[in-house]
Amino acid sequence: MSLFSNNFESFGLDISDLSLKAVAVGRSGNKQIVRGWNETAVPEGIIDKGNITDEEKAATLINKCLTKPRGRLGTNHVVVSLPETKSFIKLIHIEREKLENKKKKEDQHEVIAEHLAKHVPVSVEDLQLDWLIAPGIHKDDSKVDVLVGAVPKTVIRQYSSLIKKAHLIPVAFEIEAQSIVRALFPKVSIGGALISQSNLGSKLHVPSFLKKKKKDEKKIDNKKKDKEESTVEHPGIRPLSAFGNMIQKKTDTHIIIDLGATRTSLILWADNMIKFTASPQISGLHMTKVLEEKMKLTTKDAEKTKRICGLDPKKCKGKPAKVLDQSIDEIAAAVAEMVSFYESHFPETKSIDSIMLCGGGAHLINIEDILFNKTTIPVSIGNPYFHISDKKKGLVIPQAKQQSFTTAVGLALRGII
Repeated sequence: MSLFSNNFESFGLDISDLSLKAVAVGRSGNKQIVRGWNETAVPEGIIDKGNITDEEKAATLINKCLTKPRGRLGTNHVVVSLPETKSFIKLIHIEREKLENKKKKEDQHEVIAEHLAKHVPVSVEDLQLDWLIAPGIHKDDSKVDVLVGAVPKTVIRQYSSLIKKAHLIPVAFEIEAQSIVRALFPKVSIGGALISQSNLGSKLHVPSFLKKKKKDEKKIDNKKKDKEESTVEHPGIRPLSAFGNMIQKKTDTHIIIDLGATRTSLILWADNMIKFTASPQISGLHMTKVLEEKMKLTTKDAEKTKRICGLDPKKCKGKPAKVLDQSIDEIAAAVAEMVSFYESHFPETKSIDSIMLCGGGAHLINIEDILFNKTTIPVSIGNPYFHISDKKKGLVIPQAKQQSFTTAVGLALRGII
Protein backbone atom coordinates (compact mmCIF):
# COMPACT_ATOMS: atom_id res chain seq x y z
CA MET A 1 0.00 0.00 0.00
CA SER A 2 1.37 3.41 -0.91
CA LEU A 3 1.97 5.74 2.00
CA PHE A 4 1.07 8.87 0.05
CA SER A 5 -1.98 7.78 -1.89
CA ASN A 6 -5.32 6.16 -1.29
CA ASN A 7 -6.77 3.79 -3.89
CA PHE A 8 -9.68 2.69 -1.74
CA GLU A 9 -13.10 4.21 -1.38
CA SER A 10 -13.10 4.97 2.32
CA PHE A 11 -14.67 7.15 4.98
CA GLY A 12 -13.07 9.16 7.75
CA LEU A 13 -13.44 8.25 11.42
CA ASP A 14 -12.41 10.83 14.01
CA ILE A 15 -11.90 9.16 17.39
CA SER A 16 -11.65 11.41 20.43
CA ASP A 17 -12.18 11.05 24.17
CA LEU A 18 -15.81 12.16 24.12
CA SER A 19 -17.09 11.54 20.61
CA LEU A 20 -16.87 9.54 17.41
CA LYS A 21 -17.47 11.28 14.09
CA ALA A 22 -17.75 9.58 10.71
CA VAL A 23 -17.86 11.27 7.30
CA ALA A 24 -17.87 9.88 3.77
CA VAL A 25 -17.07 12.17 0.84
CA GLY A 26 -17.54 11.27 -2.82
CA ARG A 27 -17.51 12.85 -6.24
CA SER A 28 -20.40 14.15 -8.27
CA GLY A 29 -18.92 14.99 -11.65
CA ASN A 30 -15.87 17.10 -10.84
CA LYS A 31 -17.21 18.19 -7.46
CA GLN A 32 -16.98 16.75 -3.96
CA ILE A 33 -20.10 15.98 -1.96
CA VAL A 34 -20.78 14.55 1.50
CA ARG A 35 -22.28 11.08 1.00
CA GLY A 36 -22.88 10.30 4.64
CA TRP A 37 -22.08 11.35 8.19
CA ASN A 38 -22.87 10.60 11.80
CA GLU A 39 -21.65 11.15 15.35
CA THR A 40 -21.91 9.27 18.62
CA ALA A 41 -21.11 10.39 22.15
CA VAL A 42 -18.43 8.46 24.03
CA PRO A 43 -19.11 8.11 27.77
CA GLU A 44 -16.28 9.25 30.00
CA GLY A 45 -13.65 6.64 30.72
CA ILE A 46 -13.86 4.52 27.56
CA ILE A 47 -11.20 6.62 25.85
CA ASP A 48 -8.93 8.57 28.19
CA LYS A 49 -6.39 11.07 26.82
CA GLY A 50 -6.23 9.10 23.60
CA ASN A 51 -5.83 5.71 25.29
CA ILE A 52 -8.43 3.07 24.50
CA THR A 53 -9.24 1.90 28.01
CA ASP A 54 -12.24 -0.28 27.08
CA GLU A 55 -11.83 -1.70 23.59
CA GLU A 56 -15.05 -3.73 23.67
CA LYS A 57 -17.24 -0.73 24.48
CA ALA A 58 -15.33 1.53 22.08
CA ALA A 59 -15.85 -0.95 19.22
CA THR A 60 -19.56 -1.19 20.06
CA LEU A 61 -19.84 2.60 19.93
CA ILE A 62 -18.10 2.69 16.54
CA ASN A 63 -20.59 0.19 15.18
CA LYS A 64 -23.42 2.25 16.65
CA CYS A 65 -22.07 5.35 14.92
CA LEU A 66 -21.88 3.56 11.58
CA THR A 67 -25.16 1.64 11.74
CA LYS A 68 -27.59 4.41 10.81
CA PRO A 69 -25.71 7.33 9.32
CA ARG A 70 -27.36 10.22 7.58
CA GLY A 71 -26.93 9.18 3.97
CA ARG A 72 -24.52 6.28 3.56
CA LEU A 73 -20.88 5.51 4.24
CA GLY A 74 -20.84 2.76 1.62
CA THR A 75 -17.68 0.90 2.64
CA ASN A 76 -15.87 -0.73 5.54
CA HIS A 77 -12.53 0.82 4.53
CA VAL A 78 -11.65 3.63 6.91
CA VAL A 79 -9.08 6.37 7.46
CA VAL A 80 -8.66 6.79 11.21
CA SER A 81 -7.41 9.71 13.29
CA LEU A 82 -4.61 9.18 15.79
CA PRO A 83 -4.59 11.05 19.10
CA GLU A 84 -2.53 14.24 19.00
CA THR A 85 -1.47 13.63 22.61
CA LYS A 86 0.59 10.68 21.38
CA SER A 87 2.08 12.26 18.26
CA PHE A 88 5.06 14.46 17.40
CA ILE A 89 6.36 16.49 14.46
CA LYS A 90 9.27 18.74 13.56
CA LEU A 91 11.04 20.18 10.52
CA ILE A 92 14.77 19.44 10.71
CA HIS A 93 17.78 20.45 8.61
CA ILE A 94 20.14 17.78 7.28
CA GLU A 95 23.27 18.12 5.16
CA ARG A 96 22.26 17.66 1.53
CA GLU A 97 25.31 15.56 0.73
CA LYS A 98 24.40 12.95 3.32
CA LEU A 99 20.98 12.38 1.74
CA GLU A 100 21.99 12.66 -1.91
CA ASN A 101 24.59 9.95 -1.43
CA LYS A 102 21.77 7.61 -0.43
CA LYS A 103 19.67 6.62 -3.43
CA LYS A 104 17.34 4.19 -1.68
CA LYS A 105 14.61 5.45 0.62
CA GLU A 106 15.52 2.98 3.35
CA ASP A 107 19.08 4.33 3.34
CA GLN A 108 17.80 7.89 3.56
CA HIS A 109 15.60 6.77 6.44
CA GLU A 110 18.68 5.59 8.33
CA VAL A 111 20.39 8.95 7.81
CA ILE A 112 17.35 10.84 9.08
CA ALA A 113 16.93 8.52 12.06
CA GLU A 114 20.63 8.85 12.90
CA HIS A 115 20.36 12.65 12.75
CA LEU A 116 17.38 12.64 15.07
CA ALA A 117 19.08 10.29 17.52
CA LYS A 118 21.79 12.89 18.13
CA HIS A 119 19.19 15.17 19.67
CA VAL A 120 17.44 12.55 21.79
CA PRO A 121 18.94 11.46 25.13
CA VAL A 122 16.92 8.25 25.29
CA SER A 123 16.33 5.27 23.05
CA VAL A 124 12.96 5.48 21.31
CA GLU A 125 12.86 2.53 18.94
CA ASP A 126 9.32 1.90 20.05
CA LEU A 127 8.16 4.87 17.95
CA GLN A 128 6.92 4.82 14.38
CA LEU A 129 8.70 7.42 12.24
CA ASP A 130 7.77 8.87 8.89
CA TRP A 131 9.37 11.74 6.99
CA LEU A 132 8.99 13.95 3.97
CA ILE A 133 11.70 15.91 2.16
CA ALA A 134 10.48 19.47 1.68
CA PRO A 135 11.76 20.74 -1.69
CA GLY A 136 12.81 24.30 -2.38
CA ILE A 137 12.49 25.76 1.12
CA HIS A 138 15.98 26.02 2.60
CA LYS A 139 18.04 28.82 1.02
CA ASP A 140 21.27 27.15 2.11
CA ASP A 141 22.00 24.73 -0.74
CA SER A 142 24.07 22.58 1.59
CA LYS A 143 20.99 21.83 3.72
CA VAL A 144 17.79 19.90 3.10
CA ASP A 145 14.60 20.42 5.10
CA VAL A 146 12.99 17.18 6.25
CA LEU A 147 9.64 17.05 8.00
CA VAL A 148 9.48 14.16 10.45
CA GLY A 149 6.67 12.79 12.58
CA ALA A 150 6.50 10.01 15.12
CA VAL A 151 3.95 8.10 17.16
CA PRO A 152 4.36 5.17 19.58
CA LYS A 153 3.97 1.77 17.99
CA THR A 154 1.84 0.77 20.95
CA VAL A 155 -0.69 3.43 19.93
CA ILE A 156 -0.80 2.10 16.37
CA ARG A 157 -1.35 -1.43 17.62
CA GLN A 158 -4.04 -0.23 20.03
CA TYR A 159 -6.02 1.65 17.37
CA SER A 160 -5.47 -1.06 14.76
CA SER A 161 -6.89 -3.63 17.19
CA LEU A 162 -9.89 -1.40 17.91
CA ILE A 163 -10.67 -0.89 14.22
CA LYS A 164 -10.41 -4.59 13.46
CA LYS A 165 -12.63 -5.41 16.43
CA ALA A 166 -15.22 -3.07 14.89
CA HIS A 167 -14.94 -5.20 11.68
CA LEU A 168 -13.45 -2.35 9.66
CA ILE A 169 -10.44 -2.33 7.35
CA PRO A 170 -7.96 0.47 8.09
CA VAL A 171 -6.66 2.13 4.95
CA ALA A 172 -4.47 4.49 6.96
CA PHE A 173 -3.99 6.12 10.33
CA GLU A 174 -3.47 9.88 10.30
CA ILE A 175 -2.49 12.44 12.91
CA GLU A 176 -5.23 15.02 13.32
CA ALA A 177 -3.23 18.09 12.28
CA GLN A 178 -2.73 16.69 8.79
CA SER A 179 -6.44 16.03 8.33
CA ILE A 180 -7.34 19.49 9.66
CA VAL A 181 -5.05 21.21 7.17
CA ARG A 182 -6.39 19.10 4.31
CA ALA A 183 -9.94 20.16 5.13
CA LEU A 184 -9.23 23.87 5.53
CA PHE A 185 -6.70 24.68 2.80
CA PRO A 186 -6.65 24.38 -1.01
CA LYS A 187 -5.85 21.20 -2.90
CA VAL A 188 -3.32 18.78 -1.48
CA SER A 189 -0.07 18.50 -3.42
CA ILE A 190 1.69 15.92 -1.25
CA GLY A 191 0.15 14.24 1.74
CA GLY A 192 -0.38 10.94 3.36
CA ALA A 193 -0.86 9.11 6.59
CA LEU A 194 1.85 9.15 9.18
CA ILE A 195 1.12 5.45 9.49
CA SER A 196 -0.21 3.02 6.93
CA GLN A 197 -0.47 -0.76 7.10
CA SER A 198 2.60 -1.11 4.90
CA ASN A 199 5.13 0.30 7.37
CA LEU A 200 4.06 -0.77 10.83
CA GLY A 201 7.24 -2.75 11.47
CA SER A 202 9.95 -0.09 11.09
CA LYS A 203 12.37 0.72 13.88
CA LEU A 204 12.32 4.43 14.51
CA HIS A 205 13.76 7.36 16.36
CA VAL A 206 11.94 10.32 17.87
CA PRO A 207 12.28 14.02 16.94
CA SER A 208 14.50 15.99 19.31
CA PHE A 209 11.70 17.96 20.94
CA LEU A 210 9.91 14.81 22.14
CA LYS A 211 11.22 14.98 25.69
CA LYS A 212 10.01 18.55 26.20
CA LYS A 213 6.55 17.86 24.87
CA LYS A 214 6.21 14.76 26.98
CA LYS A 215 5.81 16.89 30.02
CA ASP A 216 3.92 19.56 29.14
CA GLU A 217 -21.07 -2.29 3.57
CA LYS A 218 -24.53 -1.61 4.06
CA LYS A 219 -26.62 1.07 2.38
CA ILE A 220 -29.14 2.22 4.94
CA ASP A 221 -32.29 4.21 4.31
CA ASN A 222 -31.90 7.38 6.29
CA LYS A 223 -35.24 9.09 5.74
CA LYS A 224 -36.47 8.35 9.26
CA LYS A 225 -33.47 9.99 10.89
CA ASP A 226 -34.03 13.67 10.31
CA LYS A 227 -33.24 15.02 13.73
CA GLU A 228 -30.85 14.15 16.50
CA GLU A 229 -29.17 16.22 19.15
CA SER A 230 -25.47 16.89 18.84
CA THR A 231 -23.57 14.43 21.01
CA VAL A 232 -20.64 16.68 21.84
CA GLU A 233 -20.54 20.35 21.01
CA HIS A 234 -16.79 20.72 21.22
CA PRO A 235 -14.73 17.74 20.04
CA GLY A 236 -11.50 16.99 21.85
CA ILE A 237 -8.33 17.63 19.92
CA ARG A 238 -4.94 18.24 21.47
CA PRO A 239 -1.67 19.09 19.79
CA LEU A 240 1.25 17.77 18.45
CA SER A 241 1.55 16.77 14.82
CA ALA A 242 1.25 15.37 11.38
CA PHE A 243 2.50 16.51 8.10
CA GLY A 244 1.33 17.32 4.63
CA ASN A 245 2.31 19.60 1.78
CA MET A 246 -0.60 21.66 0.53
CA ILE A 247 -0.87 24.31 -2.17
CA GLN A 248 -1.67 27.73 -0.79
CA LYS A 249 -0.27 31.16 -1.58
CA LYS A 250 3.46 30.79 -1.00
CA THR A 251 3.53 33.93 1.10
CA ASP A 252 0.81 32.76 3.48
CA THR A 253 1.79 31.87 7.03
CA HIS A 254 -0.98 30.88 9.42
CA ILE A 255 -1.48 29.64 12.94
CA ILE A 256 -4.39 27.21 13.03
CA ILE A 257 -6.04 26.84 16.43
CA ASP A 258 -8.20 23.76 16.80
CA LEU A 259 -10.28 24.36 19.92
CA GLY A 260 -11.54 21.04 21.23
CA ALA A 261 -13.52 19.78 24.18
CA THR A 262 -10.62 18.10 25.97
CA ARG A 263 -7.62 19.29 23.94
CA THR A 264 -6.48 22.22 21.84
CA SER A 265 -3.97 22.21 18.97
CA LEU A 266 -1.90 25.02 17.53
CA ILE A 267 -0.49 24.35 14.07
CA LEU A 268 2.13 26.58 12.43
CA TRP A 269 1.55 26.56 8.69
CA ALA A 270 4.21 28.13 6.43
CA ASP A 271 5.87 27.39 3.07
CA ASN A 272 2.87 25.23 2.17
CA MET A 273 3.34 22.76 4.99
CA ILE A 274 3.00 22.17 8.71
CA LYS A 275 6.19 23.32 10.44
CA PHE A 276 5.36 22.23 13.97
CA THR A 277 2.52 22.09 16.48
CA ALA A 278 1.98 23.05 20.11
CA SER A 279 -0.36 22.20 22.97
CA PRO A 280 -1.61 24.81 25.44
CA GLN A 281 -3.33 23.44 28.52
CA ILE A 282 -6.74 24.82 27.59
CA SER A 283 -9.92 23.21 26.29
CA GLY A 284 -13.65 23.69 25.98
CA LEU A 285 -14.29 21.61 29.08
CA HIS A 286 -11.70 23.64 30.98
CA MET A 287 -13.59 26.83 30.10
CA THR A 288 -16.85 25.24 31.23
CA LYS A 289 -15.27 24.25 34.54
CA VAL A 290 -13.97 27.80 35.07
CA LEU A 291 -17.48 29.18 34.55
CA GLU A 292 -18.87 26.50 36.85
CA GLU A 293 -16.50 27.43 39.67
CA LYS A 294 -16.39 31.22 39.31
CA MET A 295 -20.11 31.72 38.67
CA LYS A 296 -21.33 28.93 40.98
CA LEU A 297 -23.19 27.11 38.20
CA THR A 298 -23.97 23.49 37.49
CA THR A 299 -21.97 21.90 34.69
CA LYS A 300 -25.05 21.94 32.46
CA ASP A 301 -25.76 25.62 33.14
CA ALA A 302 -22.11 26.55 32.72
CA GLU A 303 -22.02 24.89 29.30
CA LYS A 304 -25.23 26.66 28.32
CA THR A 305 -23.87 30.00 29.54
CA LYS A 306 -20.69 29.52 27.54
CA ARG A 307 -22.69 28.73 24.42
CA ILE A 308 -25.22 31.57 24.72
CA CYS A 309 -23.07 34.37 26.14
CA GLY A 310 -19.58 33.43 25.07
CA LEU A 311 -17.14 36.34 25.15
CA ASP A 312 -19.70 39.02 24.36
CA PRO A 313 -19.42 41.75 27.03
CA LYS A 314 -23.03 42.75 26.32
CA LYS A 315 -24.50 39.34 27.10
CA CYS A 316 -25.22 37.97 30.57
CA LYS A 317 -24.03 41.29 32.00
CA GLY A 318 -20.58 40.53 30.69
CA LYS A 319 -19.79 38.13 33.53
CA PRO A 320 -18.94 35.05 31.40
CA ALA A 321 -16.72 37.17 29.15
CA LYS A 322 -14.83 38.46 32.19
CA VAL A 323 -14.46 34.99 33.71
CA LEU A 324 -13.23 33.47 30.44
CA ASP A 325 -10.81 36.28 29.68
CA GLN A 326 -7.96 34.45 31.42
CA SER A 327 -8.55 31.39 29.23
CA ILE A 328 -8.19 33.52 26.11
CA ASP A 329 -5.07 35.05 27.64
CA GLU A 330 -3.65 31.51 27.83
CA ILE A 331 -4.41 30.92 24.16
CA ALA A 332 -2.87 34.27 23.22
CA ALA A 333 0.23 33.40 25.26
CA ALA A 334 0.50 30.08 23.42
CA VAL A 335 0.30 31.95 20.11
CA ALA A 336 3.08 34.32 21.21
CA GLU A 337 5.23 31.37 22.29
CA MET A 338 4.66 29.65 18.96
CA VAL A 339 5.62 32.78 17.02
CA SER A 340 8.77 33.16 19.14
CA PHE A 341 9.77 29.53 18.56
CA TYR A 342 9.14 29.89 14.83
CA GLU A 343 11.28 33.03 14.58
CA SER A 344 14.16 31.54 16.58
CA HIS A 345 14.26 28.03 15.06
CA PHE A 346 13.46 28.50 11.38
CA PRO A 347 15.85 30.37 9.06
CA GLU A 348 13.33 31.77 6.59
CA THR A 349 10.61 33.07 8.89
CA LYS A 350 7.75 35.21 7.67
CA SER A 351 5.25 37.31 9.54
CA ILE A 352 2.05 35.54 10.55
CA ASP A 353 -0.73 36.49 8.12
CA SER A 354 -3.61 35.21 10.20
CA ILE A 355 -4.94 32.96 12.91
CA MET A 356 -7.52 30.46 11.71
CA LEU A 357 -9.91 28.91 14.24
CA CYS A 358 -11.57 25.52 13.88
CA GLY A 359 -13.06 22.85 16.12
CA GLY A 360 -16.18 23.16 18.23
CA GLY A 361 -14.67 25.99 20.28
CA ALA A 362 -14.55 28.18 17.17
CA HIS A 363 -18.28 28.78 17.78
CA LEU A 364 -17.51 30.67 20.99
CA ILE A 365 -19.21 34.05 20.53
CA ASN A 366 -16.85 36.99 19.93
CA ILE A 367 -13.69 34.88 20.15
CA GLU A 368 -12.31 36.34 16.89
CA ASP A 369 -12.41 39.93 18.16
CA ILE A 370 -11.05 39.15 21.60
CA LEU A 371 -8.20 37.03 20.27
CA PHE A 372 -7.31 39.69 17.69
CA ASN A 373 -7.18 42.33 20.42
CA LYS A 374 -4.80 40.17 22.43
CA THR A 375 -2.51 39.06 19.59
CA THR A 376 -2.88 41.87 16.97
CA ILE A 377 -3.02 39.09 14.36
CA PRO A 378 -6.12 38.93 12.11
CA VAL A 379 -8.41 36.09 13.17
CA SER A 380 -10.84 34.15 10.99
CA ILE A 381 -13.00 31.05 11.27
CA GLY A 382 -11.95 28.11 9.10
CA ASN A 383 -14.33 26.47 6.65
CA PRO A 384 -14.48 22.65 6.91
CA TYR A 385 -16.66 22.69 3.78
CA PHE A 386 -13.92 24.38 1.74
CA HIS A 387 -13.67 21.40 -0.63
CA ILE A 388 -17.34 20.40 -0.54
CA SER A 389 -18.47 22.17 -3.67
CA ASP A 390 -21.91 20.78 -4.41
CA LYS A 391 -24.26 20.99 -1.44
CA LYS A 392 -27.38 20.51 -3.57
CA LYS A 393 -26.58 16.92 -4.50
CA GLY A 394 -24.83 15.95 -1.29
CA LEU A 395 -25.75 16.01 2.36
CA VAL A 396 -25.06 19.07 4.46
CA ILE A 397 -23.70 18.71 7.96
CA PRO A 398 -25.60 21.37 9.97
CA GLN A 399 -23.60 24.56 10.22
CA ALA A 400 -23.64 24.44 14.02
CA LYS A 401 -21.82 21.09 13.86
CA GLN A 402 -19.45 21.66 10.94
CA GLN A 403 -16.51 22.98 12.98
CA SER A 404 -16.48 19.91 15.19
CA PHE A 405 -16.35 17.73 12.04
CA THR A 406 -13.21 19.39 10.64
CA THR A 407 -10.92 16.42 11.34
CA ALA A 408 -13.44 13.86 10.09
CA VAL A 409 -13.97 15.79 6.84
CA GLY A 410 -10.22 16.01 6.34
CA LEU A 411 -9.87 12.25 6.88
CA ALA A 412 -12.65 11.59 4.38
CA LEU A 413 -10.97 13.79 1.76
CA ARG A 414 -7.80 11.73 1.79
CA GLY A 415 -7.25 10.31 -1.69
CA ILE A 416 -10.05 12.44 -3.16
CA ILE A 417 -8.38 15.84 -3.43
